[in-house]
Amino acid sequence: MRIGIDYTSAAKQGGGIGRITRGLVAGVAALDLNNEYVLLAARDAPSFALCGPNFRARRLPLSERLLTIAWHRAQLPLPVEIWAGPLDVFHAPNFTLAPTRARRAIVTVHDLTFLRYADGAVPALRAFLMDAVPRAARRADCVVADSQATRADLSEWLHLPPDRVVVVYAGVDERFQPVTDASRLDAVRAKYALLRPFVLGLGTLEPRKNFVGLMRAFARAALPEYELVIAGRPGWLHEPILRAARSTPGVRLLGFVDDDDLPALYTLAAAYCLPSHYEGFGIPCIEAMACGTPVVCSDRPCLPEIVDDAALTVSPSDTDALADALRRAVLDAGTRTALIARGLVRARLFPWSRGAADLLAAYRAVA
Repeated sequence: MRIGIDYTSAAKQGGGIGRITRGLVAGVAALDLNNEYVLLAARDAPSFALCGPNFRARRLPLSERLLTIAWHRAQLPLPVEIWAGPLDVFHAPNFTLAPTRARRAIVTVHDLTFLRYADGAVPALRAFLMDAVPRAARRADCVVADSQATRADLSEWLHLPPDRVVVVYAGVDERFQPVTDASRLDAVRAKYALLRPFVLGLGTLEPRKNFVGLMRAFARAALPEYELVIAGRPGWLHEPILRAARSTPGVRLLGFVDDDDLPALYTLAAAYCLPSHYEGFGIPCIEAMACGTPVVCSDRPCLPEIVDDAALTVSPSDTDALADALRRAVLDAGTRTALIARGLVRARLFPWSRGAADLLAAYRAVA
């Protein structure tokens, strides 16, 4: 088979979708030396390394923005094969599906935040996704979801037959493990001025992540020796988060954190908390577990499915419950020991090879 993959998000995005695409494609490359792969990337995407000898790169002539306008707003019938050559399967891993003449098409829909949580995206982006994603799902021969929860959402909200949706879990890089190098820990501690023990939050500063709720819970948890450290770039509607951070004692925003520093940052944290209103997978929970860090997270989809019994799960709108979970994860020795042990085991269930095998099976099944 000759398989084309839109690699733009993998080349451009440092966050969830980019990380998922890179991890799965690298995993597929390790498993499959027989099929030919063509990675397509927008003109403004950074250069990237190929994953294996059977991989080729093709640069598209327009920027990602102009491709979006041409393909999804103007709906110009410019198939990717103009640049990729003939394809048996074309995979679009970022919600929308470009025009293609491939015999079979696959699109990944990571979550339905834009439908289920109105504050999950800028209004213009939400309107675009509400048009483009259902259209892509209807055109595709197979839809890939990050979790069973998203698979159920696709059935409920987009009325997709279950047999057209395949669950492909994300994974955790092998570099995420407890950091034992004291000099490395000291370097990260100094770089981010981590002078006190801390609870870690990580993610784009936007309403869906519920960082304001986390700050309220941290204040109510009464952990005077600890601070709450939140790392992430500003996103849409981030101003209330900045105001809450300024007015809540013991809270500090780190801004963007280098990806290479994350294993040490997780290792240094007394606990990691992801209190989101909605998630497609929640990679940081698994990364934190792999680093031996107790995890507290929301009980909203799809986090209970991903963390199972290896984290404390609470309603993101219940401040008291979240505060109590933080206290237990930080101060209760028995709870901490159990969460660390179960988390290390749970994280090992999500190697990239697992999701890559399922994705490769999907390619073969539709061909």
